[in-house]
Amino acid sequence: MEKIVIDARMINNSGIGVYIRSLVRRFSKSDKLVIHLLVYNNDVGCLGDMFHYIPIKSKIYSIGEIAELPLKIPKCDVFWTPHFNIPILPISAKRRIVTIHDVYHLRFADELSWIKKWYAKLFYNLAIRLSDTIITVSEFSKSEINSLIIHDKDINVIHNGFETLESGEIIEDKVYLEKYLLYVGNIKPHKNLEVLIEGFKLFKENFGKYEDLSLKIIGRDDNDEYSQYIKKSISSNNDIEMIGYVSNERLVQLYKGATIFILPSKYEGFGIPILEAFSYQIPVISSNAASLPEVGGNAVLYFKSDSPENLAGQLLKLVSNNKLQYKLVNLGVERMKLFSWKTSFELHKALIVNEK
Repeated sequence: MEKIVIDARMINNSGIGVYIRSLVRRFSKSDKLVIHLLVYNNDVGCLGDMFHYIPIKSKIYSIGEIAELPLKIPKCDVFWTPHFNIPILPISAKRRIVTIHDVYHLRFADELSWIKKWYAKLFYNLAIRLSDTIITVSEFSKSEINSLIIHDKDINVIHNGFETLESGEIIEDKVYLEKYLLYVGNIKPHKNLEVLIEGFKLFKENFGKYEDLSLKIIGRDDNDEYSQYIKKSISSNNDIEMIGYVSNERLVQLYKGATIFILPSKYEGFGIPILEAFSYQIPVISSNAASLPEVGGNAVLYFKSDSPENLAGQLLKLVSNNKLQYKLVNLGVERMKLFSWKTSFELHKALIVNEK
């Protein structure tokens, strides 16, 4: 019987959380596998009784986790961490596997404080050095790892998948009747929201016939310096609304009512929201940065990530052309079929589980 331990402490996060939830819950009860999940105290039992839960007190990226993880991780055949914050002290695992989604903290190290820069450099390098198997989610991220980290190990590329957000519950209490653009993601500097907002403002200033079009920004607000800056930049604009975090049911409703989805990020390891937009048959505009063209393919209208003017022009091109909207929607429906969590899981399982 093979024992697998998975660090699932980020299971409720928006990006990596989707990755963890979508893969981990596919490990079913088996007489050949025993799955242990490291979780925070409040998340014990979050995926049902098919797993063994190991409660962890220490926060991600803390000094405490360095000491606590080796004490809590039991003797096992495989330890898998779906992020680069690996245990750096010895653990009783025959094999160690890590998923590195991107190396943003190395590529944009100049934007970080010296302590964050030091931490990122140390842990990215140790994640590669101490792990027997390395997984990443795109060819772009693989090239970034090879460019920024000196190593001699193979990198396994396994794309993220996609599945509907709908749970079957229907919400009728609020229906969006206006036309709006939609952004879904965190409120972080690499999400490039300043270019999204400036591009939208330029579009509205120059093309008055679309005065009924608004912009809705969906994402968890940490109320940090960057989010305060974004709030200030839209404080006097009634056409832009920061809605914050929403439930899956509300998110489905927002997707269904959107005219166009925009993902302006300047750095992404993958870009699941593009696939979500495809599934609700919304035409997509995305920056041409990082992995986003790898995900969107020919089903997306791209703009230069550093150019609000280019975004405004592409927005006009799409809003004013129904045939182009229809074309992108149909291409998107076909494109999303290339990305399946079922396929992703089988590829992960082949690396994680030693099936003899």
